[in-house]
Amino acid sequence: MNQVESGDVESSDENYESYVLFETSHSMNPTQRDRDAACVCPRCKSTDVEKTLYGHNFTTYVRGYGWLDKNGVHRDMHTYTLMNNDPFKEHRQPGETQQIKESLAKKGKTDPRTQYFGPKVTQADVAQAVNKGITS
Repeated sequence: MNQVESGDVESSDENYESYVLFETSHSMNPTQRDRDAACVCPRCKSTDVEKTLYGHNFTTYVRGYGWLDKNGVHRDMHTYTLMNNDPFKEHRQPGETQQIKESLAKKGKTDPRTQYFGPKVTQADVAQAVNKGITS
């Protein structure tokens, strides 16, 4: 480490981050004591700190079938809100919450036995349509 005669560290881009930033952690729901202990600088013992996500790259995932299933993700979010912090809870009839939850779950399902009715196109029909403009 390069020290200047006065005892200060030379300011350069390479060592600036190592003298200013430090990494710490605490639990998801920390007590005040845990939070205070995590906010102490290991070098100068100061508590004048700021949280930053500098240098981190986050990859996040959501429930559903990937980023193409935006409707499924919204259904999951609506179900979570309905079950955990429903803003209309006091206005709902008994059993209405369960009915809404079931209808949200059914919206994304498809019937594997779906039948489609319409004109049948055969191989002969395709050949006739292709060869219609060709004369021999």
